[in-house]
Amino acid sequence: MIQKKEHLQIALVLIVVTIIRQGTGLVFPFPKRLSHSFTGRGYTTKYGAVNNSTIPGPREVAAKIGVRPALEAPSQVWKFAWKLHGVILPILHLGDKAKTRDSKYSLKVLWCKAIASLDRSSKAFDNFWTYDTLPSVSRWLILRLFPIWVFPRLHHANIEARTVYLNQIIQDEIDRLPENCSIRLVSLGSGYDIRCSRLLSVYPERMKAYELDLESVVESKQIILNRLQQRRPSAQRPTLIPLDLNNLTAVQDKLEEIIVSSRNGETDVHTIYISEGVMIYLKKTIPSGLLKLMADISRKANAESSTASFCFADRLEDVPGGDIELAKAELSSHGWDLMDWCPKPGLARHMGVARLRV
Repeated sequence: MIQKKEHLQIALVLIVVTIIRQGTGLVFPFPKRLSHSFTGRGYTTKYGAVNNSTIPGPREVAAKIGVRPALEAPSQVWKFAWKLHGVILPILHLGDKAKTRDSKYSLKVLWCKAIASLDRSSKAFDNFWTYDTLPSVSRWLILRLFPIWVFPRLHHANIEARTVYLNQIIQDEIDRLPENCSIRLVSLGSGYDIRCSRLLSVYPERMKAYELDLESVVESKQIILNRLQQRRPSAQRPTLIPLDLNNLTAVQDKLEEIIVSSRNGETDVHTIYISEGVMIYLKKTIPSGLLKLMADISRKANAESSTASFCFADRLEDVPGGDIELAKAELSSHGWDLMDWCPKPGLARHMGVARLRV
């Protein structure tokens, strides 16, 4: 059932579409049957058991994670909102000293996370950490001048769900470890997310964090972290490593350096690998290759007591939908045991946590 506030949000999106089309001549697709968005039954999605889909609907996923659901609007509305975000992104970063680039949509995702992170009623609220990574003027004009409810629960709501889920499963993995266990965070393609910095600031004595991403992203991330530390002097800084994840040989060398060579006599070390919305952009067979590589190197670090977790909100290879048995088989074939599974709508449709099989 679509609520009155959701009616208003869809109406606002469509009004903006009209203004932009008439004022600029830009062509954006309109939903063919707008009435579907405003009926008492709401807009029917393609997800859920009722539609013979192994991926649950947004309301079911939201209920499991503990967030408000994304708006069940026509796909054309979602596409327009994403295009509009791209149009205004350069405006938001006019004069931005960070010179951030939108590599693989990482900058769009950062703004979406910032919207969700300012909602005090959401589990995604992060006490303004993400907000502090954004340009001073535009962050205030967009995210503080307007109430959060003005932003339709489209892409930022979808990203909010995966952010909350990832935060929770990572924290759960940390909480189950002995207090004397050292932790390695290894984030694959972390983009501009500041999760590692936040966690390092909570566990500065027992944790080291490494982020692997493209050189262009790392360059911008360094400047973003500079800005964050200016606003939050106590914020810790992960080690940023420029790397193309499609190059498995280079990834292997770096992971061996991080996981094996840098132990410095530590006997009890747990590695937490994090993958959020990156495998969907990698070449065929690379995602599966990364799974095997992470398992093999984790075992190599200490054959008798190796422990590692893989926390993901991404797309597993050879798992087209949300079938848990296919997910178990894919992970098991590369050395991982699936512990929790929470598929959701969207490109990064597979969320879960797996542990190294010993």
